[in-house]
Amino acid sequence: MSDFAVVTRPSFPSCAVRAVVAAGAAAFLLRTPPPVAAQAVGVIPDGGECTTCRIRTALWATLRPASGDQEIIRTPSSIATTRSRAIVVARGGDGPPLVFDSTGELRRVLSKQGSGPGEFESTDLVVADGSDTVLFLDRRLQRLSFFGPDWRYLRSAPMPDGVSSIAVVTPGQIVAAAEFHDAARFGHPYHLLDRTGNYVRSFGAPSGPILPGVTLPLGRLVTPAQGGGFWAIPVHGEYRLEKWSANGTLRESITRRAPWFPRTPSPRFGFTRDGDTPSPQVISLVEDASGLIWVAIRVVDRNWPSGVRWTPAGRGESSMRPTIEDRSRAFDIIIEAVDVRRRRVAASLRLDDAWIQFVAPGRYFRVHEDQGGLLQVELYTIRLDYEGRQDRH
Repeated sequence: MSDFAVVTRPSFPSCAVRAVVAAGAAAFLLRTPPPVAAQAVGVIPDGGECTTCRIRTALWATLRPASGDQEIIRTPSSIATTRSRAIVVARGGDGPPLVFDSTGELRRVLSKQGSGPGEFESTDLVVADGSDTVLFLDRRLQRLSFFGPDWRYLRSAPMPDGVSSIAVVTPGQIVAAAEFHDAARFGHPYHLLDRTGNYVRSFGAPSGPILPGVTLPLGRLVTPAQGGGFWAIPVHGEYRLEKWSANGTLRESITRRAPWFPRTPSPRFGFTRDGDTPSPQVISLVEDASGLIWVAIRVVDRNWPSGVRWTPAGRGESSMRPTIEDRSRAFDIIIEAVDVRRRRVAASLRLDDAWIQFVAPGRYFRVHEDQGGLLQVELYTIRLDYEGRQDRH
């Protein structure tokens, strides 16, 4: 399997970066930002799901490479769909983005490998806005590139490393969830950009203590909210949904109580022989047209030891380290449809998968190996049914 589903570990900055972090921390501690108070605070308890609601999924398309090239899609890092129903695949460092039609047929390879205008060294995130402008994050070149509906390169903007998620809130406002180390942005998880990608301002607070030289608990996922603003959720440590306006006002903060997602300030990132397992990890977030918030969380499979093999840490060493042989046996995915207005989980679904990602409201992709060992990228529709009809909640 590809390494896209390896247990995510926190990034620890180099010595040079630590010095910058320390300086940023000092500046952050010296200033007194205005308090951020939520307009609505709530809790979603465990249980209380709609007894007649069901999450339904159906295969929509299987991405097919060009004839004779079966390895063109090895490790999709991100997928987005456009209003014109194009499927855009970011491939990390495996090559430029790919564009497929709605049936899964490959239509074009976008641009080429390189560092020139409109070229890519890596494509780590892809986001499409409402006008079919497509944004690509290149972490190696540390820039955000914009392509128009006709797939022509438009422009690029600098984007420092540390971005975990991007949402186009309006055609003129982009929000990046990121950990930046300069004094102006240090300690804030959200960063507002204008329509050209230029930095405007930062806001929000970390979910833990600020310690110089230590990676902050800033990892968030963001997605556009119906009616403006955006929803956000921490990647680790706590199941908490927040709704923000684009100008930095916290509108709602809703905590989900679930025994399988305990709140912890120190998430675990690996398996141990003592039985410790990785903490739950939020991997995708989207709001649909009806106002349901769809959350995908990776959790440990109940039978995880069958997917993990223990090998010596080094030649002649007695300590053992885990090797994940089968990620679908080591991990599961829990998808929840959260009705924030009623403060309940409408329905949930557990999948025997190691990784999925919402590509648009009502759409997600998964990657699995076929019987021949080749990776298959499949796109599914997902919806909430209520007594055979879509839930109007």
